[in-house]
Order: sequence, then C-alpha cells, then structure tokens
Amino acid sequence: MLDIEDEICGERITFHYAETSADCRHIIKHASRKPVWAFDTESTGLNSYHPSWELRTFQFGNARRSFVIPARFRQHIEE
Repeated sequence: MLDIEDEICGERITFHYAETSADCRHIIKHASRKPVWAFDTESTGLNSYHPSWELRTFQFGNARRSFVIPARFRQHIEE
C-alpha cells in the first residue's frame, strides 16, 4: 500500500492508496469496522452513460484519513 502524508491548513492528513488485492482486502476490512465514512469517485467524465466513460477510483475517508481503491480492483468494492 502506498501511504502519502501531507499537511492542509496545519493539519496532518494521510492517503492510503491500494496497490494490490491484499491492500484492498485490508482497506475493506478496516472500513467495515467504521460504518460512517464520506465517499467519492473519480471518473473520466460526468456522463456515465457515454460509451467511453470509465471509473478511475473509489475513495472514502474522513477529515484526516483517506483510502483510495483504483477501479481495476472494483471486485473488492462490490463485496
């Protein structure tokens, strides 16, 4: 897992970016213990009905910690 730390307005934040299926399983297991998260997606555009539209990432987290799952691991998101 790629962990990226940064600072915004004087507060430390951490991004956890899944690089393997094992990372995704770890993230999903962690998320299931904390049922309240904000979530977001990144995609190639706004029109999800366009043939070239693709999901890029699924992200969830809170004000200080974020987890990012690339779309290539979408089977873990569906679980």
